[in-house]
Order: sequence, then structure tokens, then C-alpha cells
Amino acid sequence: MKDKLLALVLYISGLFMNMIGKIVGVRTKNVMRWINMFYEKFAANNEPQSNVEEIEVDEMVSHITKKRLHPDLESY
Repeated sequence: MKDKLLALVLYISGLFMNMIGKIVGVRTKNVMRWINMFYEKFAANNEPQSNVEEIEVDEMVSHITKKRLHPDLESY
């Protein structure tokens, strides 16, 4: 169990699976399997739910510019 947790922490820290396998002393395939098991058990079910729509920066800039040029127009 310690090996799996160490592998997960190292992976989240940015190490490559090959290096993690060498540090922990297992095959890269095992490291990949552990990370996938963790994802399926914990992360896959906890994806954030939100009602936020995506907006591009250029849309935001033109929206702000229109408000500055026409402050009396509330429809913008």
C-alpha cells in the first residue's frame, strides 16, 4: 500500500511513470495500473458540476468596451 501511495504522490508531483517505477521498484505497467485504479475509484466520480459557461477573452473585452462606450445601454 505504501508503494501505491508513494507512486501516486510522485505522479501528481510531475514525475514520469518510468522514473516512479524505478524509485518504487516495480514495472511502469504497475504504476500505470495503480494510477488508473485511483482515478476510477476517486477522481472519475468527482468531476465538478457547474453552470458556468465558457467565455473567450476577446468576447469579454468587447463586452466591457461596449459597456464603457454606452453606459446607458443595460442590454449589454
